[in-house]
Amino acid sequence: MTWEAYLGILGILASIAFGYLAFSRNKRADDSTEGRQLGQIMSDLGYVKSNTDEIKAEQQRQRDTNMAFAERLAKAEARLEEHISASNKRSSARIEKGGV
Repeated sequence: MTWEAYLGILGILASIAFGYLAFSRNKRADDSTEGRQLGQIMSDLGYVKSNTDEIKAEQQRQRDTNMAFAERLAKAEARLEEHISASNKRSSARIEKGGV
């Protein structure tokens, strides 16, 4: 073999070595980037979950308030119906007696 052949083989081996080193370096960089992105996603997911829990708690408090209001309204309507009924009875009794 001539020195050109040895030089060609050396060039091929150097290309393979440099290619492997570049691939290895890029893989580490990709793994680092992927890990950083995964960490960011997990952080964002935790933030969304905590906000969802807060919204659920607020919704429950609002539901309790609405139920209390509905109960108060129902009691007030019942008292109003009783008042109207009693008033109608008194008016009917006065009309029957001949007074206005």
